[in-house]
Amino acid sequence: MIPEEPLVIHGAGGHAAVVAQAWMAAGGVVAAFVSPQPPTAALPAPWSETTPGEHGLHHLGFGELQRRREAAGTLVSIRWGSVIDPRAVVSDGVTIDAGAFVAMGALIQARARIGRHAIVNTGAVVEHDVVVGAFSHVAPGSVLLGGVSVGDGVMVGARAVVLPGLRLGDGAVIGAGAVVTRDVDPGARVVGVPARSPA
Repeated sequence: MIPEEPLVIHGAGGHAAVVAQAWMAAGGVVAAFVSPQPPTAALPAPWSETTPGEHGLHHLGFGELQRRREAAGTLVSIRWGSVIDPRAVVSDGVTIDAGAFVAMGALIQARARIGRHAIVNTGAVVEHDVVVGAFSHVAPGSVLLGGVSVGDGVMVGARAVVLPGLRLGDGAVIGAGAVVTRDVDPGARVVGVPARSPA
């Protein structure tokens, strides 16, 4: 389905460029990039230091959790659009909330839910009945097996694996390559195989 509205992307760095590529791959038009800092590389649309009005469709192009939360908190009257790369596979029955991003090569299976402003990054796998909370980031190549519940603001590191039915509490951080075999408390950081709190 070709996007009907131009998209304003907040951010002008690498993640913003990936979001733009996904939007354009789906046939959409990027209207502008908004960032207080000038871009460090060429972008496929004009750059502005300030938001060009609140009308239209907007998306947060910041990879960092804190910047995404702050921007969403200050831009309260913005209409947020989700961006799903057409090279991702999204099964029937998946719910994707406003402002979420699904990257190229991601796989999201039946009855999963992706929360607002969450990122399912390149090649990540979100199996059936998984819930990914708002502002969470499922990094490239990571795997959430069936029935996993990811709280808000969780970072699942690159190539991490979370076994079926487990819960990751709000604000948890899962290290790259970790294998999570038990629930993770809110705000906890775990690394390794099996994943444990660092010493």
